[in-house]
Amino acid sequence: MADSPVTTTQLDGMFKQVYGDDIPDLIPREMHVQNAIKFVPRQKELGNKYNQPVRLADSSGFTFAGADAGAFALGDAKALTLKNAQVSGAQIVLREQLDYESAARAASGRNAFKDATKYVFEGELHALCLRN
Repeated sequence: MADSPVTTTQLDGMFKQVYGDDIPDLIPREMHVQNAIKFVPRQKELGNKYNQPVRLADSSGFTFAGADAGAFALGDAKALTLKNAQVSGAQIVLREQLDYESAARAASGRNAFKDATKYVFEGELHALCLRN
């Protein structure tokens, strides 16, 4: 009879499963728009159009010349450029399904990693940004 060492197969019931503390987000987030979308306070919600002044160009007018250039002509000045950007309102409807059992079981607590609804909505927002 050959020696029979004790292995993990014989001790299978002794080992616990270990889980990480958080769920890492491994989805590439190249779309910076996704991170820029924030909820707007009620006093800034859209009525008709949202107006925002934006700077399109800085002032400039530098002229460069070497140390031995002597007298030289100055380059033209370029003015600062500001314009008013107007954005019209748009409707976006998110339709997702999450059954009650999954929502109840995956609610934050000692029996779930995180609240599942957070990941459902983050995934939809990511998909929206990829489409646009």
